[in-house]
Amino acid sequence: MEYRMRRYESEEDYWKLREFLRKVFTDNGLREYSWHVARLYYWRLHVMKNCLKVYSLNEHNIFWEDGNKKIVAAVNCEGFGEVHSQVHPFLTAKSWKKRCLKSRRSTFLARMTESRGSGCSPILRTEEG
Repeated sequence: MEYRMRRYESEEDYWKLREFLRKVFTDNGLREYSWHVARLYYWRLHVMKNCLKVYSLNEHNIFWEDGNKKIVAAVNCEGFGEVHSQVHPFLTAKSWKKRCLKSRRSTFLARMTESRGSGCSPILRTEEG
């Protein structure tokens, strides 16, 4: 199956990510192998706005979606050098690396930047550029 990588675009994406985290939590047998929904809420309303002084999530989230536009994995930055991944349990570690991180068409790079107090910025890059 092919997965499409894209950035956070709107408030709708927040609710899709929230739904995804709820599903991952239950599919993992109620074990926190990814963020709990409350952690996402705290990150969005406190860490991003008060600690990092970032008011747009567009540069701090990347999603991978399946053909039905359902999120299967997400990556978000929290501070300088901190990148957190949320992965659906059906994606094995090998599958995750092969399909999302090492795809021939696109690559995820976490680049540390010092802009507006934010610590890192997810970058989408194709092999051509």
